Parts: sequence; structure tokens; C-alpha cells
Amino acid sequence: MQQKTKELLIIAVCIVSILVISLYYNKPLTKTYSMEVYSYTREAATVMLGEEDNKVIMDALPYNGGGAVVCCVSIKVDKPVPVTLILLREEPDKWEHINMEVPIGYVGDSEAYIQAHILPEHKVRVFVTGYSRMHPKHPMNAYYEHIRAEQDAYEK
Repeated sequence: MQQKTKELLIIAVCIVSILVISLYYNKPLTKTYSMEVYSYTREAATVMLGEEDNKVIMDALPYNGGGAVVCCVSIKVDKPVPVTLILLREEPDKWEHINMEVPIGYVGDSEAYIQAHILPEHKVRVFVTGYSRMHPKHPMNAYYEHIRAEQDAYEK
């Protein structure tokens, strides 16, 4: 009877050990990137990107962005990233907060930056890439070229 109890105890310890190890290794991988923000709208905006305890805040002027890089934001790999988009309306001191989960697009082999692209209709696209938005392989390149005409008209 004692031998059987010892064997069951050893089996239970092995099972618990396997469960603990599998839980540890199934944690989402976290990576850290510098962040850029681009705006394709007429509204000034602020983007807060990242988990609650590690948010990075970056502003973008209308039809602008990319002039500055903020370091650093940590994100969970292969998980949607929490984003808060804060838009300044035409009226003074009228701010709109929009919370969303945004899937991350991985573009190219280099993972130099995480880029948040603020689009019309309160949409945000997020990419991890080494490409600038003007690079032909960047998914936002065609949109960038299209929006430049609006930007030129806005600045006149």
C-alpha cells in the first residue's frame, strides 16, 4: 500500500510539473519597438498604444507624422494591441476617446518600428516593419500617395 501511494505521489508531482512548465512557456512573447505615428486625417490626434501598465503616448498633427520616434513600447507578439485614439474636434477643447483592439501587421523581414496609422472614420492600422511608409513594399504606400493630394489642398 505504501509503495502504491509513493507511485501515485510521484505521478501527481510529474503532472503538476508538466502543467506549470506548459503554462510558463505558453505565455505570449513580448517584444519592444520604437514607435512612429502617421495621421491621414484633418484632425489632430493622440495615440496611446500598448498594455495598461506600459502605454506609449504620441501626438500627430493633421496629415502629418513620422517626424519623431518614441522609445519604447512593448507588445505581445501575435496578439491584437490595445489602442486608444484621442481626436481633437473642430470645437475648442472637444476631445473624443476611442478604445479599440487592433491587429498587428508584420511587413518585411526587419522589425525596426511599430507604426500606428490614423485613418479617416476613426480607424487605426498598426504595423511592425523596417519600411518607411513611402517604401513601395509598405502596405500604406499607395494610400500615402493618394492622401498627399488632400494634404496639399489642406495646407494651402
